[in-house]
Amino acid sequence: MAARRASEQASDSMRRIQITTAFLVFAIVAPARAASRADANENTSIALVIHIGAPAGAPVVEEAWLRERVEQATTLFAPAGVSFAIASLTYDADFGDIRTVADRDARAGTATGRPIHIFVAGEVFDKDRSGALIAGVHWRYQGPSARLRARRYILLGRIARPSTLGHELGHYFGLAHRSEPENVMTAPDRTPEATFDAAQITRLRRRLGRGR
Repeated sequence: MAARRASEQASDSMRRIQITTAFLVFAIVAPARAASRADANENTSIALVIHIGAPAGAPVVEEAWLRERVEQATTLFAPAGVSFAIASLTYDADFGDIRTVADRDARAGTATGRPIHIFVAGEVFDKDRSGALIAGVHWRYQGPSARLRARRYILLGRIARPSTLGHELGHYFGLAHRSEPENVMTAPDRTPEATFDAAQITRLRRRLGRGR
């Protein structure tokens, strides 16, 4: 009889331990899952460092011109859970127009740290077509310096449309050109209302750690 009571008491103790353990696991895992869901719904803000060319002290564009393009980029990337914020804005007397590959590479020395650097020039010339202008380009340093080789940044010209920055940021995050006028990765014949499609949004979310 005594042995039976001892066995029942041991079974009760084991059940209490199992229930307590299950509660503790739930208490730990449930908040973690909730936090994970919250993280997935949060917006990721990406810092932009802006350099506006100002030869002879005269900026090539006004600040309002720039802010319109940053706002449009944020609108385009919003479905991917991403926004852009200007971390700093400087006026740089060292450049006005960007004419050559050497001019493009010359910006690499300033493109330091983790933020995305945007250089706004008066005119950005096509490297392959003499005298032709382009609205913008996602550029990777191509010069001889090993120290600068991994650096990349965006160059915009004064002719850049409001959607051009979003287009170049798409390249920055790995998107290729498209041909549909309604897609923002089409260049140059896209509509003013062009956006990313669902597959591009999924790719951006994965590239930027935003889940599916």
